[in-house]
Amino acid sequence: MKKRLFLISLFAVVISNAIQAQAKQKDIDILYQKYKNLDTITVTNANGTVKLAVKIIMNGNGKPQSITLVGYVDNSTSANSLIDKLENDKEKSGYKFSSSATVYSEEILNVNVYTKGTQYAKYGVSTDLFSKSDTPPPYETGTEEQKKRRAQMYYFALMGGCFVYMEVGDISRKVNDKSEEFKF
Repeated sequence: MKKRLFLISLFAVVISNAIQAQAKQKDIDILYQKYKNLDTITVTNANGTVKLAVKIIMNGNGKPQSITLVGYVDNSTSANSLIDKLENDKEKSGYKFSSSATVYSEEILNVNVYTKGTQYAKYGVSTDLFSKSDTPPPYETGTEEQKKRRAQMYYFALMGGCFVYMEVGDISRKVNDKSEEFKF
């Protein structure tokens, strides 16, 4: 009887420790496992489909410090509804709105920043694409590839296209990346 009670208690302790270890896992580690082998993802919601490029930055210790999803989307309603849902999900999971910031990626845009301890999430949609303010094609400067890309982006912006930016990360992994002990 004592042996049986001991085994049940041991089993309960092992299960409890496994649950606590899983609960302590950071969001970036969970997302890294999901996206580590992907170059792009496609997200479909009620308003349409969004295709995004996956960019993962690892720190010097081999741990993910940030994961970024970016892309151009032809339906700003779909992009905005996706971002709204993600921001609501972050708030429900304990993240707090921290600030707005400017991000320099393929486009320059404002993002909302949410934090939870050392973890952060940034979300933004820009309909004010850089190419929209360019002069219309044809373009005379640059390589043929650059001219073609500028013309495509100009018309994409005029037709209501937008740029989507999402980033999750852990500031402690960036700060502790390659730090050295300083003595003076």
